Amino acid sequence: MINLLKLNRVSNREDVIVNLLKLYEFKGKDYHYMDLFCKDINAVERKVINTDLRALVKLLGLNITDARKSLIMKKEVPAKNKDEQLLINLKGLLYKIQKNSNQIELISLEFTNLVKAIFKDVEKVDFIKKRVKIKNHSLFEDEKTESTRNEFESEMKMYSDCLNSGKYEVINLMVNFYVDFINQNIFTNYNDFIGLFFIYVLLFKAGFEPFHYVSFFDLYMKKSKEFEKAKIAASINYSEGFSNVDKLNNFMIELLLEGYKKVDEASGQYTFELEIKKVDDVISSIYKLPKVFTKDDIRAVNPYISDSTIKRALNELKRNKVISPIGTGRTAKWMRFVEIPEFNPNIKQMNIFSYEDEEEDE
Repeated sequence: MINLLKLNRVSNREDVIVNLLKLYEFKGKDYHYMDLFCKDINAVERKVINTDLRALVKLLGLNITDARKSLIMKKEVPAKNKDEQLLINLKGLLYKIQKNSNQIELISLEFTNLVKAIFKDVEKVDFIKKRVKIKNHSLFEDEKTESTRNEFESEMKMYSDCLNSGKYEVINLMVNFYVDFINQNIFTNYNDFIGLFFIYVLLFKAGFEPFHYVSFFDLYMKKSKEFEKAKIAASINYSEGFSNVDKLNNFMIELLLEGYKKVDEASGQYTFELEIKKVDDVISSIYKLPKVFTKDDIRAVNPYISDSTIKRALNELKRNKVISPIGTGRTAKWMRFVEIPEFNPNIKQMNIFSYEDEEEDE
């Protein structure tokens, strides 16, 4: 826990501070995104998790055919081999984290159980047992065996204490925890991947919301070489207590910023499509009204639609010569010349989150 012990000596560069200000400005919109996407949250989760899983297949080098990978993503199916079992395990965990991130406990047992769940029925990944020197040893015993479980418990407790103290910026705290973890070599295998997965979980626990809507592991894979360089730089002189995490810290901030920017772009597209859908809903209702109708008739069947949306719907139908105004002012009415068409007028769909079954780009 070398890095967590020296957090008081850490200071951020000016460019990092600027990025942090941008990041927390985005974070302030989390509730807006949550409210905006809530009606389509199930589709959002499927899209994001499937994209995460495709990235994880590449990250872990899993040998799974496209057909089996697609089937595992869509349905609950038994695994044919250990690679498929690992993907199935990860799928279940991603859904749990997406839906219940607020229930994650910052204790070693929680994260130990997470590791067990990742590799259940795949292989045993356990704490390493080390031979360590006894300070005041007896004549016939100068070494004893210790499990890295103790180091991990101490590290988790210190992370939780530092976070609860409110004295430290959480991204910087998280990065230092990660560097401690990978340099302590806690588990018998997969330490780098486990550390990365811990970062993913800790981001959710810390309340950063972009990876509810965009894929963390997809963004990571696109920048993995940059991440590896920053990780190596952070591990230089680690054992001497002179680890420099600046590059890794800035990498994580920029990754979050990119995630938030993608969410912001998606929210703009989603809002646009939502408005189109509202117009289509009004048009659909107009076809079900009497041939001669008023705006009040439209409002009666669309009580939560704004007047501007109703106006856009009327103008579209007028432009297509489906309706024509009768009179002006408050007493104005409209006449419809076309009965309900054979197609469903409400044909435009919310397709921003509808590509969860697409294959990944090569």
